Amino acid sequence: MALVKQIEALLEKYFDATASMQEEEILRDYFNQDQIAPHLETYKPLFTYFKVAKEEVFTGEIPLKPRRNKKYLQWASLAAVGMLLFGTYFGNKAYEQHQAEQALEDVQIAFALLSENYGKGTKGFDYLGNNFQKGTKGIAYLKTFEDSKNKILKP
Repeated sequence: MALVKQIEALLEKYFDATASMQEEEILRDYFNQDQIAPHLETYKPLFTYFKVAKEEVFTGEIPLKPRRNKKYLQWASLAAVGMLLFGTYFGNKAYEQHQAEQALEDVQIAFALLSENYGKGTKGFDYLGNNFQKGTKGIAYLKTFEDSKNKILKP
């Protein structure tokens, strides 16, 4: 009877989560016996579970994945390197062609601006040329005036 009272007290501590490891061991030993008080019989599965779990043995087979062929990986890496070189070579050619097309387009734009503004630049020369002709007419008039003056005044 004293043992049953002690087990009841240990159960109380166990459910309050204050039991020590030694006290839990006492509970496991008690519930692994054949003679258990009838009113404590409901707690037996809690403490015998670990004993039963230790005795379980897995008898099934675990399917393992087969190892991959290393030659496959070598060929795959070689193919990847080949594709990288292929892409670099033809990608570089495409880039150079794009650069050439861009340079041609830039030159065409520059020539278009030059031809558009060429007419504007010659307008200034036309104006200068017209005024220059007026100046030469004025000099010719002065020459005539000087000749006339020299005839009259004879120096």
